[in-house]
Amino acid sequence: MRLVANPSSVTRKHRESKFPNFQNCGNLVVDAPTLPKKAVPLRKHRKLSYFLGATAALIITSLLAITALVTYRLDALKLSSKQTGDPELAKVLQANAKTGTHQITALCVTPNATRAAGLGFTEHSPVDIGSITKTFTAELLRKSESLTEETTIGEALLPHHETLRISPQTITESPLASRTLGELARHTSGLPRLAGISATTIYTSVFFNTNPYAGISREDVITAALQSPLTNIGTENYSNVGMALLGQLLALDAGTTYADLLQTSLLTPLGMSETALLAHTDDYPTATGYDEFGRAAATWEMDGYQPAGALRSTARDMRRWIDYLIEHGTPDYTWAPAKQGMVWHDGGTGGFRSILVIHPQSRQGVFLAADTAAAELEHVAFTILDSCTDPSGRT
Repeated sequence: MRLVANPSSVTRKHRESKFPNFQNCGNLVVDAPTLPKKAVPLRKHRKLSYFLGATAALIITSLLAITALVTYRLDALKLSSKQTGDPELAKVLQANAKTGTHQITALCVTPNATRAAGLGFTEHSPVDIGSITKTFTAELLRKSESLTEETTIGEALLPHHETLRISPQTITESPLASRTLGELARHTSGLPRLAGISATTIYTSVFFNTNPYAGISREDVITAALQSPLTNIGTENYSNVGMALLGQLLALDAGTTYADLLQTSLLTPLGMSETALLAHTDDYPTATGYDEFGRAAATWEMDGYQPAGALRSTARDMRRWIDYLIEHGTPDYTWAPAKQGMVWHDGGTGGFRSILVIHPQSRQGVFLAADTAAAELEHVAFTILDSCTDPSGRT
């Protein structure tokens, strides 16, 4: 679950220049007689120019120093040469993993066989799957017997206002009350990407390597969502707080916590014993990821935001999740469409990147995860999917 938009999943809007012929502005001149009486003397202009020039030089020097530091530290995280699992799949990883990748685990599921491989990692190595957690939350909505896509947020919240210590009036007067759970799952409710997390917290987490989700409870998420202004309702706007709210509403309806609902509804029945939420406990497998600066990243333990990105899993367990999705299909929300009927979702935390691709028609799936925030996995994942059948016909 990244703090910033993922370029591979968000449409880039290129803004046209306000001054398309700006390059010609250098021809503009001002005649001296037209200067106002209180014009700033040339000497002051020069002082201002010197100051601005020095400031720009300082900023550029600082950016170059940071870039050099990042490059140096990321270069130290060389791609592991230790191959594990299927040799052919490991070779595909070795040939396609880009700079910034350190250790990586991969899984390819086909109707005839499953192939797992890694560089440094094995199929049992724990990795953060970040926003792929959202696909589990979406499945909990599909499985719910009492809440549906058409249920409004107000209808889901009002029965629990006393438990949450939120007045009914606060709920009904919020513009979010009339939005639906389906809109949360489709990212079309109008909610922002994040709520209840200040910009200072976000920037601090990046530069000082801290957990931006620390200390945010279920109640904090719900309150922040109710107080958030809604924009562009009906238009897809990727929202972590929206999916966090959805998961917490499903748990409230079930009379339990999100962690328990996920465990009893999906993880235990599927035998995903190597998968756990990064909650504020020590009850999850340890793993070290590396941030954009090449530092050992802080673990993103979560409470209120768990449904949006708190799972840590392994390739072995993700095979069970892929098998389940191939058997039951994927819901028409939360997942992003891709070529030839494929659907996919990626994930990111402070020190990990991951991607899950499902092709329902061919009953194939790929999972990929790396222990660096700088890893680029989309191309690798689709390359693996294309190479799951080799020239000899083996899958």
